Amino acid sequence: MFDKLKCKVGIHAWGPWHYGAEGACAQTRVCERCQTEGTQTVHIWGSWQYRAPDSCIQVRRCERCQAGEERKAAHQWDQWEYAMGDTCEKLRECQRCHETESRQGDHQFGPWAYAAPDSCEQLRRCERCAEQQTQPAGHVWDVWAYEGPTSCNQLHFCRRCGARELRAPSEIEHDWGAWAPVDGDPPTQEQRACLRCHIQETRTASPNQMV
Repeated sequence: MFDKLKCKVGIHAWGPWHYGAEGACAQTRVCERCQTEGTQTVHIWGSWQYRAPDSCIQVRRCERCQAGEERKAAHQWDQWEYAMGDTCEKLRECQRCHETESRQGDHQFGPWAYAAPDSCEQLRRCERCAEQQTQPAGHVWDVWAYEGPTSCNQLHFCRRCGARELRAPSEIEHDWGAWAPVDGDPPTQEQRACLRCHIQETRTASPNQMV
């Protein structure tokens, strides 16, 4: 009774596997208690062989039933070579099946040079495919100079490309005149002006001046 319960829950007492027929790969086995039959397919594969001398497809056959399966084997690649003299594209070919693949090769750039005498942009070209890259170069600045006789703005210019850069008066010192009291009785504030741009600045007068 206990043995029959084992079979009901799937714990069989299996016998050995047997092929069903010559030239077939189906196998069966029988439970020695309940006579339930189990089945499986077991191939006996031969070695992988190329399907043809110019193919990378491999095939193998079962030595019993002659069933076959195939796979794609790894290509036997030649070395990468440039596709043409004026390109940086590279190609390689499989020695067996002649399949090709491509990739972008490294450019052979010449030295950086200015794009023009009046430009601060630099460029370089690939000596194979003539592809071009650009980059900004540093400006060659003149010395700072006042924007005008009545301005505290300062300017300088690039000697190559003429680019202009302005420095606002908040970044430099004004040419301040002396502090002078503002009219009042008594004066509570004093004022000074820049001798160049005439901007004014006011502050509370010191106690000595308010007496």
